[in-house]
Amino acid sequence: MTGGGATRLAAMRCLLLALALAMMLAPVYALNADAHRTLTVSSTAYCSSEPGGQITADGSRTYFGEVATPRPGLYGSLPLGTLIELISPRQITYRNRTRRLFRARDRIGYGSQLDFFFPSCAAMNAWGRRTVTFRVRSPRP
Repeated sequence: MTGGGATRLAAMRCLLLALALAMMLAPVYALNADAHRTLTVSSTAYCSSEPGGQITADGSRTYFGEVATPRPGLYGSLPLGTLIELISPRQITYRNRTRRLFRARDRIGYGSQLDFFFPSCAAMNAWGRRTVTFRVRSPRP
């Protein structure tokens, strides 16, 4: 191989190595970019008497303090386990329990970008549909 060919081959190897490294690190940078992102979305609520309302997408049991977000690829989707902090309203109260931080543990389809879990269906109905603003606190648990 001539001197010019060896140089091109070495340059190609360096380029491929850099490309492979970038592809491996891209998900890490994407998750870190989500941290502290602020979103304003349409929210609804669900309760445990709805179909599938007692077990979440991550396999845990439902509890006040969890939210469902859209499936990956839809607007507002967050990785399961993501911690969010409410900005407006500043908090949600259910039976003397007040929460400002919620964990994404479940998935929803279309029609809402955030679905809050309430143990009571009456509280779910009282929530209705509301616009909420929240900050992504941590992309993963």
